[in-house]
Amino acid sequence: MSESIRPALRRWSGALIATTTLLASFGFAGAATPAFAASGIGGKITRSELIARADDWMRRAPAYDPNGSVFDAGQTRKYRTDCSGFVDMAWHLNSDDNTTDFAADPSRFVEVSGRGADKSGLRPGDLLNDTIDGHAFLFEAWESDHVHFSYFNFGGLDGSAPPEHHTHETFSQAKVGFEPTGNYVAYRYVNVVDDPGVSAVYDAAGAYHVFSINKDGTLYQRIHTADGWGAFQNLGGTVHGTPGVTYHDGRYDVFAIGGGGALYQQIYDGTWHGWTKIGGSNLVGGVQALYVNGVYHIFAINNDGTLYQLIHNADGWGDWQNLGSGVSGVPGVTYHDGRYDVFAAGGEGVLYQKTYDGTWHDWNRIGGSNLTNVEALYVDGAYHVFAINNDGTLYQIIHNSDGWGSWQNLDGTVHGTPGITYHGGRYDVFAVGGTGAIYQQTYDGTWHGWGATVGGSDFY
Repeated sequence: MSESIRPALRRWSGALIATTTLLASFGFAGAATPAFAASGIGGKITRSELIARADDWMRRAPAYDPNGSVFDAGQTRKYRTDCSGFVDMAWHLNSDDNTTDFAADPSRFVEVSGRGADKSGLRPGDLLNDTIDGHAFLFEAWESDHVHFSYFNFGGLDGSAPPEHHTHETFSQAKVGFEPTGNYVAYRYVNVVDDPGVSAVYDAAGAYHVFSINKDGTLYQRIHTADGWGAFQNLGGTVHGTPGVTYHDGRYDVFAIGGGGALYQQIYDGTWHGWTKIGGSNLVGGVQALYVNGVYHIFAINNDGTLYQLIHNADGWGDWQNLGSGVSGVPGVTYHDGRYDVFAAGGEGVLYQKTYDGTWHDWNRIGGSNLTNVEALYVDGAYHVFAINNDGTLYQIIHNSDGWGSWQNLDGTVHGTPGITYHGGRYDVFAVGGTGAIYQQTYDGTWHGWGATVGGSDFY
């Protein structure tokens, strides 16, 4: 995970078919073992699983044959071994669509950028479709400059190449995917969803409050008291990604992304009040929220990789502040002594930090690789940054008076954004694992592994 460790890029596909034997090698033997939550054929699919499925075929390198077919990673279905069949497989479709079909069914494939139009809003797993020359490829990710990008392509220049992974390409090139760049129309499959996330609060009464959004867009809460875990509470909504949660004086505020990438808020002050639209657009991934000295600070990243902050004080909601671009996923945010620190994943999943101490400073590169979403705490003079990499392993890195330490591997096959709490020397990490269930790992002087299951399902 550090510059010296660098786990292999795009290794989620092995997690798709993880077994107890495999998980035992990660230290899970004899415990409840979270496994990667695979999608159903034609069902909702997360961006990370989609990329993992594409990577699986790239590594297996099936021969190009429009009349042939090969099973996907989970042996759920065979897909045609050509460029559009590759897209069908990655999206886990229950159909054999081609370049013409992608352009003809807006109920499933929504156009997000026309021929020759700006492509800066592309997201992982989007399709670039050329109906003029009959070719399709999958967009993987932007690099840190949000100009260069990576993608998966099947067919190659002579129509015979196996699936390939290309990096450092731009839409200013004459050709991408071996066809004229201006030919491509970008589409987004409607069943692709943001990766899951958990937010957690440890309140003044000694209770854990764990929040997560399921694949149908409903927010749930589960509370742990001295009597153990209560039932999951349905808090409604059609929201997605990782919710941001604040707690103060008996009041909870939950912030989440709804339709059009707008920000929504739900309040509990003895009763839940339902969702209120705050505003904004094109926010993706999830939200982080802080409550500091009577002021709410909301942080989120939009679909072109720009970090924004929105503040609510006694005068109401202010304007969105642009804090710079080149990052993705869900940021982690800390506050202490008038200082804010934002941590986020940049190009190739490297961790970056941005600090406010009266003014916002430029992004500072911390290191690591293949990170997705981030959570952070500031405890007793030390920063604790947690992130899950793209093979589902949880890592922590700590900054104290001696500087940044080494990345610590905390095991697991979990995904999305972890939720972290701290109290009395104890850290609790909550994350989504097998079948979309929520798992817990505790540190009280030593890390105890993912043996505790919070439960639930479909939080992916």
